[in-house]
Amino acid sequence: MSFAPVLASWLTSFLPGREAHFVVVPRLRLVYARVPKVANTAVRSLLADHVDRTAGPAPPPNKDSFWRGDGAVDGRIVSGAEVLGRYGDHLCFTIVRDPFDRLVSCWSDMIARPAAILPNLDRLGFRRGMEFGDFVERVARIPDRAADLHFRSQASIVSARGRVVPSLVGRMETIGTDWERVRAAVLERTGTDLGSLPQKNVRRRDRSDVQRLFADGRLVDRVRVRYADDFRLFYPGREAPEPAGEAGPTVA
Repeated sequence: MSFAPVLASWLTSFLPGREAHFVVVPRLRLVYARVPKVANTAVRSLLADHVDRTAGPAPPPNKDSFWRGDGAVDGRIVSGAEVLGRYGDHLCFTIVRDPFDRLVSCWSDMIARPAAILPNLDRLGFRRGMEFGDFVERVARIPDRAADLHFRSQASIVSARGRVVPSLVGRMETIGTDWERVRAAVLERTGTDLGSLPQKNVRRRDRSDVQRLFADGRLVDRVRVRYADDFRLFYPGREAPEPAGEAGPTVA
């Protein structure tokens, strides 16, 4: 593969908006650090009920353009540095996912059997129907500064100025109980009950495939190295794939 596509993708990392991963909902004094493949669609769809909307057609809330003014009037999507500088009185939360399971989800939805492969993934050298092992090897060679968000490390998405920005970090594997923590915190701070997460983008309920796809220990090692910061910050001590917990209907 030519180096040019990777270089082009790397250059886009400096375009405005590249590091805007934090959805601000002023009415709730709430900030959500969105991570693709981790209930992102479900959370943003729910938060969209708490912003004023533009008149007429709008993109869905899981699209960044919705939060840049094409759908939300008072909501925003900003960088982690801006959150630290301007929204210190807001509660900031995120939801992370076991890197092994997140990578399998990315491959299953976007590589193994998609209707069409995303242009950015195509530019990075991925192809429709690519074997899982080849996919992992390709991911392992692409640094975060050039990576598509669907497989970029979670630590790089939710961090700024050398620290994790969200003060409340939930896990996909315990999303039921962790969402209740977010819900309770917002209720206490604002008197607003966010309610339960909706079911969005349910594609893969059975996660027994994670251990099967990572039967080759070399692939486990590749992921451990590629996502070292994710394991260190969010899953310390996890050396290999484990059976999924309660994560289920809100996968997105």
